Amino acid sequence: MAYKMVTIGCKLPNGILLQVGQEVVNINGMDHSGNDEFAMTANVAEYFWLAWLNSNKDLDIVKNGQIFAHADCKHIEVKSKNRRAKKISNKSLANVK
Repeated sequence: MAYKMVTIGCKLPNGILLQVGQEVVNINGMDHSGNDEFAMTANVAEYFWLAWLNSNKDLDIVKNGQIFAHADCKHIEVKSKNRRAKKISNKSLANVK
């Protein structure tokens, strides 16, 4: 049976191990990507990602967008850039008095 696959974007330096039951997936971190903003791990089963996300939706790394997924890796790049722009914008607004 062929499963739908997603690409995981991760902004953690060392990556993270995601576990659902006995299944474990190693998610790449920025230190291994050559990219200063995020790393990508392709071909993660969508059912696995959704199960992990459902169990961990309250973690700060999920809420803060440090780990995210999409079926199209090009969308991951756009999503990451949008989050970076928003973060920079929020910092700028925080400094306004």
